[in-house]
Amino acid sequence: MGAEPAQGAQQEAGCRGLTLVRPGAVSNTLSDIDTVFPDAELIGKLGSGSVVNLPLILGGKVIATMNILHEEGYCTPERVAQIHDVLRLPATAVCAVP
Repeated sequence: MGAEPAQGAQQEAGCRGLTLVRPGAVSNTLSDIDTVFPDAELIGKLGSGSVVNLPLILGGKVIATMNILHEEGYCTPERVAQIHDVLRLPATAVCAVP
């Protein structure tokens, strides 16, 4: 999902080496998750093996991220597009409310 880093992006506190990009990051295996999440072992024990990292952008700045976890291989391009289309706006609206 080639994209440029989001303006104002910062490394998320719970991740290592994860640069937030538009439209986001996708990991479809637990070994991929292990490269960016220090708690990948726990994620695997909970039955998850794929993740979509959805940056929530307001005013050109990343204001939050939403990580959606599922079983390994779940994040097909079609599902990732649906996640972005359906969840980005309402999630951003919730974050924008003081």
